[in-house]
Amino acid sequence: MAAPHVNLIRESGFAGPCLLAGYSFGGVLAFEAGHQLHREGLPVEAVFIFDTGMKIPDWEKFKRWFRRHTGACVKNGPGYLWRKASRRIQGKRESRDVVLTARRALAEPAATELPPGATYLMEHHALRRYQLAPLECSGVLFRAQENIDNDPDHDDSLGWRGLFAHGLEIVKVPGDHFSMWKEPHVQTLGQLWEESLKKRRGIANGR
Repeated sequence: MAAPHVNLIRESGFAGPCLLAGYSFGGVLAFEAGHQLHREGLPVEAVFIFDTGMKIPDWEKFKRWFRRHTGACVKNGPGYLWRKASRRIQGKRESRDVVLTARRALAEPAATELPPGATYLMEHHALRRYQLAPLECSGVLFRAQENIDNDPDHDDSLGWRGLFAHGLEIVKVPGDHFSMWKEPHVQTLGQLWEESLKKRRGIANGR
């Protein structure tokens, strides 16, 4: 999925160093593109990630799930876990149906687009199977402030801590995952990104 983006950079004749950026699932694509460019000898200076949650280990996810739901079970009774399990099973069935529908649609010779919801599920499938490895550059995570207190499955780094050999900077921006790109929040986001770019240009010039 990242290879076509890497090919465009290579075909442009750009010699680097590269500054890559990605929003949501695009943050993972930018990260993987950085790995591919690095293997080809094209230097990557930094990856800017806009509110992308990286996957966390299954055991850590289970521990957080257990802590989150134990108190709710005590408060609401055993029926709470049954209701949660039932909704999860139903969600898995719906996801499976969408994937099967997408596969049948793509098998048609005249297929031109995926059915609704299939793109998200394909991204989720790819992310679950992605093999993580630290990238030889620095990272900047722009994290939406309104998501921070409502995301029990991630820490403040959204799972990115330790994945950049030259360090990770976390920048909190107003809004949520979607409104951060809209007025009035997009103005602040643009200013913070510009400041980060200027800082990196200064570092590159020895200032």
